[in-house]
Amino acid sequence: MSEVQEQYLNAEGMVEQLNLLVEQIESYPDAKIREKTLDLVQIILALHREALRRVLTSFDSLPEKEQILSRITE
Repeated sequence: MSEVQEQYLNAEGMVEQLNLLVEQIESYPDAKIREKTLDLVQIILALHREALRRVLTSFDSLPEKEQILSRITE
């Protein structure tokens, strides 16, 4: 990731950078490359979504579940 700078290391900065890159990809003239790149982004997002789902599901049996979820969302 050659364009990663310190300002993008927080969540808001990463979302902003991701949105900017997706906009640039959507305007790329080569349709095949554009489609494959957007597919790649979708697969990465789905992978992260599934990983997060599994982590959160692992909390279901813990008595401290509510405390953990509360701290995560602070």
